[in-house]
Amino acid sequence: MRQTLAHQTDESHINDITTVNDITTASGLTVATVSSTLMRLEMKRLIRALPGRRYVRLV
Repeated sequence: MRQTLAHQTDESHINDITTVNDITTASGLTVATVSSTLMRLEMKRLIRALPGRRYVRLV
């Protein structure tokens, strides 16, 4: 059973830094799905993009 990105994000600890590749591997989702979901989360100011395709959770 594949987890959604939102579910994967909820399990992360606050302020953990992760990469697109880590999320893709853990969730089984495509890079395109992960990238578009991360962009939506960034627009909602729930995460912030860092150099090197890394992301950090803000809430």
